[in-house]
Amino acid sequence: MEIVIVEDQRQLLTYYTILLTSDPDIKSVIPCTILKQAIRAFQAGRVDIFITCLGKQVATGIERIKTIKSRYPETEILVHSTKDNPDTVLQAFRAGASGYLLKGGTPVEFLEAVHVLYSGGVPLTPVIARIIIHHLHANQIIQESCLTPREIKILKLMEQGLTYKEISSSLSIGIHSVHSQVKKIHSKLKAANRREAFAKAKKKGLI
Repeated sequence: MEIVIVEDQRQLLTYYTILLTSDPDIKSVIPCTILKQAIRAFQAGRVDIFITCLGKQVATGIERIKTIKSRYPETEILVHSTKDNPDTVLQAFRAGASGYLLKGGTPVEFLEAVHVLYSGGVPLTPVIARIIIHHLHANQIIQESCLTPREIKILKLMEQGLTYKEISSSLSIGIHSVHSQVKKIHSKLKAANRREAFAKAKKKGLI
């Protein structure tokens, strides 16, 4: 197993490098603090797994994942981060991550995640797994309801008591568009009025 790891905290980088090196199944570990160093390591030879933190600037970490995945699509990418924000997690997977491990776990859990990834699995900290499942369920609910994200937003604003004019202003769309989309919402939910629409939407978990 050939591994390249990027960690911007040098003490942690040293710790995880030593930990990975202690595993007899891992042939080489190349520690890096920035993407340029990692790319040089990739250019020097085959890399099976790329482990990366997301750093203080999440956007930089996401771009790092995209860069490696676009240049070296065969390499599996494991995110090792303190970030458990759902948007960040989903961005990482969309960028090309194959697994996501929150920092703070045991050494055994860390090495196990590396082996799971190398074996074709998807290592996930339980909290991250829950985020992924919630996202999949939410998408399924939207697909089953046939409501668009915009229609769901309008429904939520209506449920909060906003008028059509206030919704129009909030979403920067014309009031006629609001009227039109409300009609579509009622039609899709087979609701005779807004009260029935709210009830059916809540039953489906939309609001």
